[in-house]
Amino acid sequence: MKKKHRLRRLLRRRISVALMILLQIVALVLLMLAGAKRPLVAVGMWCISGVVIVHILLYRSKRVAILPWVILTLLFPIFGGLFYLYFHLEASSRFVRRGLRSLSARITPPAEKAAVSLPPRERRLSVYLERLGYPIYGDTAVTYLPSGEEMLASLLEALRTAKRYIFFEYFIIEDGVMWGQIYEILKQKAAEGVEVRVIYDDIGCFLRVPREFRKDLARDGIECRVFNPFRPIFTSLHNHRDHRKIAVIDGEIAFTGGVNLADEYINAVTRFGHWKDSAVRLDGSAALSFCSIFLENWCLCKGKTEDTSPYLLPREDAGASPVLVQPYADSPLDGEPIAENVYLSAIAAAEKTLYITTPYFVVDDGLVKALTLAAKGGVDVRIVTPHIYDKRIVHMATRSYYRELIAGGVRVYEYTDGFIHEKTLVADGALAVVGTANFDYRSLCHHFECGTVLYGEESAVAVERDFLKVLSVSHEIEEKDLKSGVFRRLGNAILRIFAPIL
Repeated sequence: MKKKHRLRRLLRRRISVALMILLQIVALVLLMLAGAKRPLVAVGMWCISGVVIVHILLYRSKRVAILPWVILTLLFPIFGGLFYLYFHLEASSRFVRRGLRSLSARITPPAEKAAVSLPPRERRLSVYLERLGYPIYGDTAVTYLPSGEEMLASLLEALRTAKRYIFFEYFIIEDGVMWGQIYEILKQKAAEGVEVRVIYDDIGCFLRVPREFRKDLARDGIECRVFNPFRPIFTSLHNHRDHRKIAVIDGEIAFTGGVNLADEYINAVTRFGHWKDSAVRLDGSAALSFCSIFLENWCLCKGKTEDTSPYLLPREDAGASPVLVQPYADSPLDGEPIAENVYLSAIAAAEKTLYITTPYFVVDDGLVKALTLAAKGGVDVRIVTPHIYDKRIVHMATRSYYRELIAGGVRVYEYTDGFIHEKTLVADGALAVVGTANFDYRSLCHHFECGTVLYGEESAVAVERDFLKVLSVSHEIEEKDLKSGVFRRLGNAILRIFAPIL
């Protein structure tokens, strides 16, 4: 009965939002029809389109994203401006911007200067992140978890040890086997006096949890905040989403990676064949970085700052580790494309091998050029994307890059066993990046993301070993596989133009 009640609540939310969007679409169509029949209305809409083009040229930070909207607005001058406003007028995003400005400063975790001895190329990446306020740690043990199942087992074990607090920040949470096991421990810990906080993204959970989910958690002693609540008024989507996956236990253990809290991530349900994902567990002071990242978004969601010092106490028993760890976060609102710069710097650091897994590959020419330049310089560059897709149009856009990548010397594979969702990069078996950011415009331009850079063979080799296992169940794409007629090639070219707005 309880499950049926949850389903009814979820269905009510879906229906109400669908009706609101439908009413807005009807109003938009009526306005367009009026513009087609009444000259004065048409002139006004022409003016709107002109203003929109000026706005795009002046304020779109990603220059490659200018072209598709300018083309659409010029092709449909009467309606183009309205389309742009409908897809980009986000009151909630303006609220987020104001909230970020209201925070007095970035919450920086305490960290002693780690004794860093890195090759020059890797050192550039570490210095870049340090100057942005993300310390490098030399006292943290790293465990690479090559599946959602292993991540869940490790997370449950860590949660049972919690004594002070548990922080969760996830793009997707859904009731089921995975969340059920986690939730039981969270309720138990909250009853024991452990402080439990949860942030979830409203769009990510829109079709998965009812509107009352926050109240349900509160009844069990769990504080909850919804990131950028979805309000479908004068907009059809919200671009700025919290795509992070973070779990922090007592500031001593942290998890991040591609794994959300839903059953497909542990293969308890099958959606697109075997779901391949990964995560990383950090035991040590580096967990404090993820704690500070969480607390920033917590204050943002609350709309006010708080004293965070009790949660960021430095470890007294910190010991040395052969691995250097550097967590980081990215926000679309600070003008610094951190996740993209991490990838570019890691690509530039590779001298022998560069292995990448990503569910989507929809990027600008800069990343494509960096990859092909590395390949032409003698680096063995290999990329694995899914063969079984979850979003057809994005999969088609991903495939539109294959010809250029292969021509540039990059070896491209598709994971044939199911859907690969992990986001990893490993260079020379000595530097690895494990995080939440896909190689696509949404992650690199619009979403709140996070990740960790692992320096040293002790951790990077585990990521490389997992990549080679993935390669054994993947099919290499060759030029002969890309033969197509003129219309398909034209379609791919068009997809590349409009990729930034997919």
